[in-house]
Amino acid sequence: MMRNLDGLPQGAFLRGTRGENNNFKGYEKGTQRGNSWFHFYMGGQSNSPVERLVLLKSPIDAMSFAMLEYQVRGDVPPNRTLYMAVDNPNSLKVEQLQHIPNVMVAFDSDEAGNAAARAVKELLPQAKRLKCKAVDWNQQLLDYGRQLRQQQQQQQQQSDELSL
Repeated sequence: MMRNLDGLPQGAFLRGTRGENNNFKGYEKGTQRGNSWFHFYMGGQSNSPVERLVLLKSPIDAMSFAMLEYQVRGDVPPNRTLYMAVDNPNSLKVEQLQHIPNVMVAFDSDEAGNAAARAVKELLPQAKRLKCKAVDWNQQLLDYGRQLRQQQQQQQQQSDELSL
């Protein structure tokens, strides 16, 4: 679901999920791309002003980034944070976002992501670039979960060996 910053639905971003090699991505007919984004808020009070903005390439990356932060921190962010999927930096409503003090640009770590990050930095000078270690934030979340499971298995094995 894509909504404007007032929360009103303006369309949807679609992504294929059926089959192994399904890479379909697109927009619902009638989606107002220049005035809507996939976005959600976490942390702080619901009526608190947004103190942190995280811009990502896709809805799955936005959800993955937020979940990764939650798993690492063990809680939601202390300050009101807006996670937003942006496929085109020129569609950003700069006048509504320029007052947010902490802007993180977390696009993919490829050349297209770097170019988009530079474009955001021109629009929002307070923006800082954040690169993921994996190909994207969803993969980084999966890798983090795999590491946690391996650590838990190792700890269990050590515990089992000590109890013998």
